[in-house]
Amino acid sequence: MSSNGTSHILLVEDEAAHVELIRRSFDSYPGQVELTVAGNLDEARVGTAKSPPDLMITDLVLPDGRGTQLLPSDREQALFPIVVMTSFGDEQAAVDAMKAGALDYVVKTDATLAEMPHIAERALRQWQQIVARRLAEQELQKAHEELERRVEQRTAQLATLNQELHREIEQRKRTEDALHAEKQGLRRMLEMQDRDRRLITYEIHDGLTQQLTAANMQFQSFEQLLEADRDAAFEVFHAGQRLVTQGLAEARRIISGLRPPILDESGVVAAIEHLVCDRGDSHEPRIEFHSDVQFDRLQPVLENSLFRIVQESLTNARQHSKSDKVRVSMTQQNDRVHLEIRDWGEGFDPDGVQGHCFGLRGIRERARLLRGEATIDSEPGKGTHIFVDLPLFEID
Repeated sequence: MSSNGTSHILLVEDEAAHVELIRRSFDSYPGQVELTVAGNLDEARVGTAKSPPDLMITDLVLPDGRGTQLLPSDREQALFPIVVMTSFGDEQAAVDAMKAGALDYVVKTDATLAEMPHIAERALRQWQQIVARRLAEQELQKAHEELERRVEQRTAQLATLNQELHREIEQRKRTEDALHAEKQGLRRMLEMQDRDRRLITYEIHDGLTQQLTAANMQFQSFEQLLEADRDAAFEVFHAGQRLVTQGLAEARRIISGLRPPILDESGVVAAIEHLVCDRGDSHEPRIEFHSDVQFDRLQPVLENSLFRIVQESLTNARQHSKSDKVRVSMTQQNDRVHLEIRDWGEGFDPDGVQGHCFGLRGIRERARLLRGEATIDSEPGKGTHIFVDLPLFEID
């Protein structure tokens, strides 16, 4: 229906008498109707292609075919309603026309032709309802699709948030584990430092302190004997001097054990060579040292750690391995230094002593704190192999 309220109706009819009757019926109709006539299928198709009508009324039998051929293949895609009329009251033809998509089926009689405006009005009203339902279904489909889109979008957002939450939880757990490991490591380092302090205390008390105390007693006796027996007094004095000399040697030994001066003066390679020679001269087992590095000096903390790892390893080998030989090697590969200490002694189970062996824990903790790694492989009867891998880059 046009904006001015006129209904455009296309009548497809080849019998002039029927066309005239239908035209007269619309002339008496109070509504505004524009009636166009086509005499066959081709004219009807040309007319609908130029301007689709508001309603098509077509005869079933036409010169070039059947009026049902004008029906769309898909009723839901029809642009306008179609009413099929025929001169024969064939019930099966009516059923076929309705199945094909006709909105109504009319048997042509004088009465029905006269009532054609009312039939057209009813068809247009039904079509309006169909169009309204179709629009409502389309809007409902659009709303459904929009809802599905929003659900998919929200589901994707929730999945992303869930993944981020899982990553955050995993990161937090890793951070907590790292902090816990750091606390454990620091606690073990404090325990080892406390152990070292106790050992130093014992060495000072049992060695240096007793020697200095004995020397002090000798010097006191010297003062008392000086007037009574000069020769005996100087014997006591010389004994005190010997004790002082021994005390100085003991002090140098303790200092050298903590951080030998050669480490600061000449570097870690020279310090390890001195350590190996010193132990090799006075203690079993026999110690070999091999070095293949390109650096001259390293950072003090790294040099000290390498030295202390070798020192601790040799102490363990000398006290526990019962091996006749220990081999120490230090090599450099690009920006990393590798330290190996191997013996062929009794060996041990690392898991069985790990909890209470400060030396092994100290080696591992020193490597870890320097962003490296230490592995200790040993089995009873197969000796021990300690491998340490440390970076040479700047330590924060």
